[in-house]
Amino acid sequence: MQHINIDVADINGAGRPQIFVTAMRSGKVISYVLEFYDGSCRRIVEMPGFLRVVKYPGKGYVLIGQDYNASSFYLGDRNSTSGRKENT
Repeated sequence: MQHINIDVADINGAGRPQIFVTAMRSGKVISYVLEFYDGSCRRIVEMPGFLRVVKYPGKGYVLIGQDYNASSFYLGDRNSTSGRKENT
């Protein structure tokens, strides 16, 4: 497995940051999310495609996902979800 990107942010509002990992495995892009809970790190979800966390002014941290295609690399539209609003 080759890691492509790692981001950290509290997207689900649980009060603990989640770790978003995107990697290439067996010719496919996958992403998974890790969260610390009860003293250990647990994988809470795995899915195909890319995940990135970006900080948008006025929105705070936003999680963006996009599918993967071997010939064009990115596929389809980007999807996003907001985390907690930043205090500014």
